[in-house]
Amino acid sequence: MQMLAALRATPQFRQLQQLLREDPRMLTQVMMELAQQQPQLMEVISRNNEEFMMMLLEGFSEEQMTRILHQAEVQGLGDEDEESEGQIRVTEDEMKAIERLMALGFPRSVVIQAYFACDKNEELAANHLFEHGSDYME
Repeated sequence: MQMLAALRATPQFRQLQQLLREDPRMLTQVMMELAQQQPQLMEVISRNNEEFMMMLLEGFSEEQMTRILHQAEVQGLGDEDEESEGQIRVTEDEMKAIERLMALGFPRSVVIQAYFACDKNEELAANHLFEHGSDYME
């Protein structure tokens, strides 16, 4: 965790945040480069993926967070296991919260984006879905 805290203070970390604000699709490319250039740091990030993502998304708008988290979900970031690529691990309670949100009539992918964008706060996610859920459905 100290290594993550030290990373937060670097100019490169702020540049990464700015890059992701402009184009969330760059997340995968940047993480691949980081894995090649600093494998030890990438290992720390992989072990603390959720903390890293929350740190990375500090100061982002809900819309920006949703786009970046969706990109991370699509790319299976932080997962070494090929079988679980694109999957997010959740606890039983988190799964129940996701199911309750889905019962409101929103598709699973939209619910998951909202739930994680709202820092796993079910009430905030429900409000976000009612206000912005149709923006994500095609």
